[in-house]
Amino acid sequence: MPSTHKQVFRTGRGFTAAHFRCAKVPVPEPANGEVRIRVEAVGLELETGGSWPPWRDSTPGGQVVGTVDRIGPSTKSDLFGQRVAAWLPRGAWAEHACAAEP
Repeated sequence: MPSTHKQVFRTGRGFTAAHFRCAKVPVPEPANGEVRIRVEAVGLELETGGSWPPWRDSTPGGQVVGTVDRIGPSTKSDLFGQRVAAWLPRGAWAEHACAAEP
């Protein structure tokens, strides 16, 4: 498993390529009660107003489909290696994302 992965960040309000950047950042580690998903597909919805999510340096996306590649500590899940779908508060536009176990 590599120690870094690609993740998309918003750089401002707007919906063109100029409002996003892709960066290599550390692969997230799942916390207690979470699983890590190797992302295969994401929803392309974007928030269009309000203060949530924070616009600058936030990672968009709430819908993710992928394969569970790591189980967090104290997580009672048998999902390792299983293909799953999850809803996240944000952060789906990345190669890996962490989600609460079902």
